Amino acid sequence: MTYRITGALVMGLLLMLTPAAAAGWKEATADERQRVPVTIARVEARVVEDWRASVGQLEAQADPLVSAEVAGRLKEVLAREGDVVKAGQVLARIDDADYLLARDAARADIERIRALLKAAGLRLKRVQRLVKRGIAPTSQLDDARARHDSLRAQLAAARVRLAQAERNLEKTRVISPVDGRVSRRMVSPGDLMAAGKPMFRLSAPGYVKVRLPFPERDLAVIRTGQPLELSTPAMPGKVVRATVQKISPDIDPASRAIHVLAVLRNEHGWRIGGSVDGRVLVARRDHALVVPEQAVVLRPGGHVVFTVDDGDIARMRKVRPGLKLDGLVEILDGLKEGERIAADGAGFLSDGVAVEVRP
Repeated sequence: MTYRITGALVMGLLLMLTPAAAAGWKEATADERQRVPVTIARVEARVVEDWRASVGQLEAQADPLVSAEVAGRLKEVLAREGDVVKAGQVLARIDDADYLLARDAARADIERIRALLKAAGLRLKRVQRLVKRGIAPTSQLDDARARHDSLRAQLAAARVRLAQAERNLEKTRVISPVDGRVSRRMVSPGDLMAAGKPMFRLSAPGYVKVRLPFPERDLAVIRTGQPLELSTPAMPGKVVRATVQKISPDIDPASRAIHVLAVLRNEHGWRIGGSVDGRVLVARRDHALVVPEQAVVLRPGGHVVFTVDDGDIARMRKVRPGLKLDGLVEILDGLKEGERIAADGAGFLSDGVAVEVRP
């Protein structure tokens, strides 16, 4: 059997409601509409750490530029890019023929002067005897002594020239000043070398320098000795702990950044020139108050949080937020530990409104 509901039937049903029942229904509906559904959180105290992060670069602690110290044709190159070298190891050789000749000439000059000095010494002794016997004038003795002294000075100068010749000859062997790795080779056999011409760039693999740029404003909070955590994309998940050892005295004019520096033993094989993720711990508060991020609402008068009393009434409280930490916000002023606050739904509240607490 089919029933047809008409408008007249609906009106009849409504008229059957008593006035009291109708009034009760209206009041319940109004109360339901006034309450705003929210979730509740508590103001918690926990340790808060203020980290400042940056992406920087790995540099060699020492990266000497090895240059030619004497001129000449490059005879042999013994080191290639990537080679590990030791201090004192020969990297290249410059043709030493001219330097051998200069050394031999200095040696021959010393022998010549020695012979002249020997003869001058014998003559000085003869003149001294003759002057003593009154046979020769004292002027001859003065000349003989001056000649002898002059040759002694010439011999000293010749010995200096020999030492310089031997030193230049030694410099034809280009050696590594430090233990390290050849990061760049800038010459080839047959090149004509001039004194001071760059030949090799070395990097010391034992230690690595970390350079991290930070905004100029962080100069107010970053200090030497602060903890530093470092990681590289080449070794994800591996964190190396160090400390800030130096802060650049100048601000980079191009980036307006300060540079934080640290040197550490390269125990993990980090490659020079690679990028490094770093963060500096600039502050730690052991009893900081935190609330869920969604509980902090921005209103025209500033940031506010809504506390909820035992009667489920929201009260607006102005607060001063601090750090944001993984879904939480630090509250520097305006709240006490343990207070009930509205979390989800706080953005729809106003002071004095009733709330419906949802799980």
